[in-house]
Amino acid sequence: GPKLLGQFLIAALGWAAGIRITLFIPNAFVSFLLTTVWIVAVTNALNYLDNMDGLCAGVGLVCALLFAFIAGVQQQYFVCALALALAGALLGFLPHNFKPATIFLGAAGSHFIGYMLAVLPIITTFYREETAPTHLPVLIPLLVLAVPLFDMALVSWQRLRRGQGIAVGDTSHISHRLVRLGLPDSWAVTLIYLITLPLGLGAPVLLWSTMTAALVVIVQAICILATVTLLERLGGK
Repeated sequence: GPKLLGQFLIAALGWAAGIRITLFIPNAFVSFLLTTVWIVAVTNALNYLDNMDGLCAGVGLVCALLFAFIAGVQQQYFVCALALALAGALLGFLPHNFKPATIFLGAAGSHFIGYMLAVLPIITTFYREETAPTHLPVLIPLLVLAVPLFDMALVSWQRLRRGQGIAVGDTSHISHRLVRLGLPDSWAVTLIYLITLPLGLGAPVLLWSTMTAALVVIVQAICILATVTLLERLGGK
C-alpha cells in the first residue's frame, strides 16, 4: 500500500512537471489519470519482470534501444540520447546480472528501469499530423513494452483467480513457465528477449503506414502474444 501510494505520488509529480499523456483529449483530469496509471503500470511491470537473472535488465535494454531508434528517426535527439544512456547503463550491468548473476537490481533498480521506460515514450512525439496517415502511432509504446505489460496483466489475473493478492510473488511468470517446459533459465530469458525484439521492431512502421499496413503490424503482435499465451498454458501444467 505505501509503495503504491509513493508510486502514484511520483507519477503525479511528473505530470505536474509537464510529463503528460493527452491522447488527443484536451482535458487535464483525463491527462492526469492516463499519465499516472501509465507510469505506475509500467514501473510495476518491469518490477514484476525482475524474477530471473538478467531478465528485467535485458528486456529493459531491448526496449530502451527501440525507443532510442524511434526517437532518433524522428530527429528527437534529446529523447534518443536519454534512451541510449539508459541502454548503455543496462548494457554494462547485464553481463554481471545474467545467470549466474553476481549483482542484482533489487526493487530500486527494477523500479528505476520501469520509471524510465514509462517516461521515455511520454516525452516522445509519435503522432505528427503531416507524416502520419493514422492516429495509430500512439500504440507504439504498447508494442515496445508488450512483453512486460502482458506478463504483468496475465500474472495478476491468475493470482486474482486463485484468490491470491496480486503483490504476492509466485512462479506463474512466463519465464518460470518456459523453464517448466524444459528450457534452462538462461535460454528462457534469451527467448523472452527475442519475443520482445520483433514486437518492438514492428512499432516504427506505425509512424508512416496506412491503416492497412498498421493493422498488419497489430495483428502480427497479437499473434506473437497468442503464441506466448499458449506457451504459458503449457508451462503452467
